Amino acid sequence: MNTDDSSKLIERYFLGTISETEMECLDAQLQSDTAFREAFAAMARLDTNLRETALQLGNETEQPYQRVFLAKDPLWVGLAAATAVVLGTWLFLWSQSNGLDHFARIVEVGGGSLRWTGDGGEVRDTLTKGLSLSGGTLESLSANSWVEIAFGDGSRMSLFGQSVMTISRSDEGKIIRLREGSLSVEVAPVHERKPMRFFTPTAEAEVLGTQFTLRADSSSTRLIVYEGSVRATRLADGISQDVPADHFVVAAADTAESFLVLPREHYVDSWRSTLPYGMGHGEWHPGVDGAEGYLEAKPLLWKEYGKHMVLDLASMSAAGRDQPTSLLNDGAHIRMVGRVAHDCEVHFGLTTHRVGGGFAGKYIASQRLAGSEDHFELDLPITSFKRQYSCFPESLVGHELVDWWALTINQEAGLEIISVELSAP
Repeated sequence: MNTDDSSKLIERYFLGTISETEMECLDAQLQSDTAFREAFAAMARLDTNLRETALQLGNETEQPYQRVFLAKDPLWVGLAAATAVVLGTWLFLWSQSNGLDHFARIVEVGGGSLRWTGDGGEVRDTLTKGLSLSGGTLESLSANSWVEIAFGDGSRMSLFGQSVMTISRSDEGKIIRLREGSLSVEVAPVHERKPMRFFTPTAEAEVLGTQFTLRADSSSTRLIVYEGSVRATRLADGISQDVPADHFVVAAADTAESFLVLPREHYVDSWRSTLPYGMGHGEWHPGVDGAEGYLEAKPLLWKEYGKHMVLDLASMSAAGRDQPTSLLNDGAHIRMVGRVAHDCEVHFGLTTHRVGGGFAGKYIASQRLAGSEDHFELDLPITSFKRQYSCFPESLVGHELVDWWALTINQEAGLEIISVELSAP
């Protein structure tokens, strides 16, 4: 790549107009081209003078210095572009020298309702494949959102459903904090003794190379190990357990609850919701006077393809505290009981894992329902659930059932869910 092309590439990067393909070229050149890095350093040395000039102009006009560069004069437009490049370069070099360089990258993304907040305060509501990440917080804001990230050592993680994860790095290795939600992890073997460490509100897990899933909320963490071994520590009392492959453990905030490592000896072909346990989004209404309790869908702001919309959403986990995992066999049905107050189209969804571990995909079936005070009862074969994105397996038969949701789009229809059940063929 010639000098002019390199300069334009840098400019587009710091002005936010770079494409995914150009981003890959930029990353490669920063890693391999010493002269290119030196050019960055030379530009960064201009930073102090430019900032002092900008601040002086800002003080003279009694305006914030960012507003100085909103003038239409071509001179100021050019100065604004140059300042953006140099400031961005200075921040890049500062992050490199302080160990905050990008060490993760988004490799798959879907659902639209995602947010990345960097440690420096940068907020991105539009995440794309190829986006580089340093330390910060990744949020999956809707039941049908998901994102997969990869690290330089080959480790990969999928965050899905309504989940919040913070990633950071220290001299001891990578640190992942799952504040709530679901995370599927494939940790590459670590040649140095720098384990990847995972924290939830109730547990800590330390791994060197394994495959597992975590599901956490404020009161408990469920850890399932598919390959390798994970050391899990219950934070409430500091007790640790080594969890081998094909086993799981639940670490609760209440130390009176079991913290035993249990085998994943077999799958079951049926499951029934036990609300309010496992509820995700929505509001639980306990039954009174003999009536059944129900989960009421609640609004959630969602963004996809640059458009905002409101989802009326109810969601729940399909993983019990100490129950075997449910398998979606050919011929199985999902039976749902609930109510809607107004005529509407309801979208029902499932999240699945591959047998043997790892996020598989999200699948959706839609039904037009008539508003009524009476219950609706739907019985849908799992083959009626279609993949949300083409990168998912076409069929969910043979997958593990992880969670379930129901929603309406831009319509508050009074959606209530009484029960959900997976029935055997």
